[in-house]
Amino acid sequence: MDYSALIIDVVRSREYLNYDLASNSNKRQEIQDFLTYCIKFLNNNFSNTIESCLTFSGGDEIQGLFSDPGSAYLCFRLLTMLVHPVKIRGGIGIGTWNIKTNEITSASQDGIAYFNARQSITDAKKSKTSLLVYCDHDYEKTRPINATIDISIQICTQRSEIQNGVALLGEMFLPLFWKNRSSSYCQENAYSFDPNTSGSSYENTCINVLKKKDSYNSRIMGKKEEENPISFIKDYSKLSDLSQTIRKYESKMGGRNLPQYYIDEGVIPGFSYDLENVLGKTRQGLEKTIKNAQITIERNLALSILELFTLGFDAPRWQSWY
Repeated sequence: MDYSALIIDVVRSREYLNYDLASNSNKRQEIQDFLTYCIKFLNNNFSNTIESCLTFSGGDEIQGLFSDPGSAYLCFRLLTMLVHPVKIRGGIGIGTWNIKTNEITSASQDGIAYFNARQSITDAKKSKTSLLVYCDHDYEKTRPINATIDISIQICTQRSEIQNGVALLGEMFLPLFWKNRSSSYCQENAYSFDPNTSGSSYENTCINVLKKKDSYNSRIMGKKEEENPISFIKDYSKLSDLSQTIRKYESKMGGRNLPQYYIDEGVIPGFSYDLENVLGKTRQGLEKTIKNAQITIERNLALSILELFTLGFDAPRWQSWY
């Protein structure tokens, strides 16, 4: 049975080592502390598909083991949004899990999946790519997947902080909807939190993450939080209303006649209307932000990647498609 190992590190991490007088903090320490918080959040969120928990394996390097490559990709994608504007690099290796220990963390495990992940992150660094997927016995199947992943992650990393914040709210409160698709690789399966049943627990988790993200942004961008807070959320108390939006969103999507020959589930009906009160911005301004951030395009790309994983690694050979 194949598993998917994920290895992540911070791009140009040495540049953050110097002490920053403006924010009265060490940016490298701030990044490490926030990554530690994010790891706990991601381990909880992806507990349904994590075989060995994400953990630091040395310096700023993180590694974890997943049951499938789609979940590993979704985890990296979400972490990219969380640590923005800091950039991360990753490698996903598909292969066997040969050495299993009783430790719950991934650093004590080993196998072909980890060797392939190491190869892919090494090649990602050489090619200046954010994330690569490598499978040594089916490497030709990852070529179109890697090309599509590169576009997806490039969109995420090139957003402004406000654009990234809006996209992150979409991921937190309006996860990718894929109930009418046959693939098992989707956020609602990968995420252990169910917004429809967890209620306030889910809301509080998301709100706490966003508050941590807000504080992290202020320190990383070199501004004193009390002097110039970088906050894209004007009223945290109104975030709980977005849980109701999830039910409305699923109802809208469930009632749609989804196209069979192209992917359109990345769209978020009424997203600007639902965010108007939360962000304290006009609906017209939010619609412009959503468009410029290419949120719908990137979400459709993410769904395309998940479908490529399903088609590519379920089919015996690519040629069988034609």
